Amino acid sequence: MKPVEAILNRISKSTSASEVKIGENISFFSDAFMSSDLTPQGRKCSFTFSFDYHEFIRQKSEFGKILDSLAGEQEREEMLKESGILTLKVYRNRVDDSLFYNSINSPVRGSTFSQDPFTNSTNSPVLIVETTDVRGILASVKDSVGSIRELQIDNSSGTRTFAVTDDSISQETDGLYRYSLEVKVKDGSVTFFNNHLSLFSNAKADFELYNNICSTPDYYDIKNKSFTSGLKRHYDLMGTDMAHYPWVQAPARLCSLIKMFTGVSNATAQTLYQKLFSMCNAQTGTPEGASAVAALMQKMEDILVNILGDKKRNSVDVSEKSGKSTAFEKFVLTDDHQFSSIYDSDLDHRYGINYLGLENRNEYSGPITITVSDYFSRL
Repeated sequence: MKPVEAILNRISKSTSASEVKIGENISFFSDAFMSSDLTPQGRKCSFTFSFDYHEFIRQKSEFGKILDSLAGEQEREEMLKESGILTLKVYRNRVDDSLFYNSINSPVRGSTFSQDPFTNSTNSPVLIVETTDVRGILASVKDSVGSIRELQIDNSSGTRTFAVTDDSISQETDGLYRYSLEVKVKDGSVTFFNNHLSLFSNAKADFELYNNICSTPDYYDIKNKSFTSGLKRHYDLMGTDMAHYPWVQAPARLCSLIKMFTGVSNATAQTLYQKLFSMCNAQTGTPEGASAVAALMQKMEDILVNILGDKKRNSVDVSEKSGKSTAFEKFVLTDDHQFSSIYDSDLDHRYGINYLGLENRNEYSGPITITVSDYFSRL
């Protein structure tokens, strides 16, 4: 069993507390691609932006580095499916164009060459729209103040794109404005590893019971050094499904986690399973073999427990924020972002250029949208 022990040692090292979290610090949001749209109801500010959702979870999650080590696409998708946007809020902030002096000492406002040419005013930001994920997609929201929706883009490589419209900006008759957002995301990696720990611990507990009884005189023939037929009959009489025999399920769970962490091929994982199965099953196995498998199961459980640390718990209802702030924050990834694009409300509300002269097909949120057929019909 030294090869399996060596594999578990490598997994234990690569998933230690100092190795599982990534320490990079970058922005996960694109800038806002903004337009000022003139509609019969007045001028609106619309923009789209992208959110590098997968990278956000990879870097912010407690177990982000492990996401890289999950060789199977199925496991990565399973972890991401357990995640989700709890709240996404978009705000409008009034800003002042800071005064700078150029190289010839002339005053310039809002210089594009300065690090931050605009500063937020002391006025509180205005909440434009707030929403959350529903079954993995951002719920579209629309009211008198603003609207938001998620755009479905093919081959987005883990990036999610959203369209926002500020319908209330027409009420502002002067000033410069920019937008910001706050996002809270459920850390699905916590649920992912808790689920795997729960399934593995249940299989381990069943196997430990099997390990305790398989060496008793009723089920082990010392003279022939083999298990008696009564051992398998014991589980058959309990109505245990064959797939849930302890000597079937425990090695299968162990090899599944080894494959998940190391990326070994299906053939290699199957070979490991066959070796473990032959050592502990109720027909060809031995008490020594069962004890060896039990020791390997314990080692893998220790790895999972070490990964989770103080987040080892059955579940947390992330919708119950009040009164559970400490527990809630353990499962929530947060970030905020301020877009650099500026909206100038001083522009004449009648000003605008329609280059295409086509009907806007977007009645919800985001910039004016045309169809491909409309575009080609004008040629």
